[in-house]
Amino acid sequence: DGACVNCPLGEDCGCFDDNAYSDGNGVCQLNCEHTPESCADENGGWPEDWTIKETSNGCECSPKRRIVLLPKETTTQYDPVTKKNVTLYRTKATMPFTTTWFGYLRPIEVTKGMKGGYVASYDNIMDNEGTWGKSWVGEDARVWGNAKVSGVVTDKAQVYGDATINGNVHSNAKVYGKVIVGAGGAVYNNRDAFCLETQFYPDSVHHANF
Repeated sequence: DGACVNCPLGEDCGCFDDNAYSDGNGVCQLNCEHTPESCADENGGWPEDWTIKETSNGCECSPKRRIVLLPKETTTQYDPVTKKNVTLYRTKATMPFTTTWFGYLRPIEVTKGMKGGYVASYDNIMDNEGTWGKSWVGEDARVWGNAKVSGVVTDKAQVYGDATINGNVHSNAKVYGKVIVGAGGAVYNNRDAFCLETQFYPDSVHHANF
């Protein structure tokens, strides 16, 4: 407001909220004990993964991603493709969500704060920005390289190279190269396809008993 325009940095001056202060540039800001840096330090990830959300009681850390990486919990993985060691970061859920049901494999109820497997970067986890995604890398699973997961990778499975996981990879499975694991668990090579051929009639779709 007007009184806050000439208010020194850190003073409440004309700020109507008793829990606010001047930023020194004529803007009242909420007096909050959290910063993006402290949120990352307390919850994982990096400062750019967090924003500060105003609440009726002050403020709280608000995540920009469903899953953050833990810079302090890393492991080293040998990459057969590059023949070099890569650093992988453990994952952690910032909010609860349920993974997709893949066939007989029941969905996983991921809870807030639940730690998962290891990935090389955020690029390995698809649909991670925001709250609507369902991808998850759990337990001691590891994903690196150009691999992307929009499904679920669990147990001690490893996914790397240019693989894309739309379904479920688990146990001790290793998926690599330019392959795609479909939602039903089938593994497709790059440029694979399937064909539907009619039976009995060449124009079967036009017959009611087809």
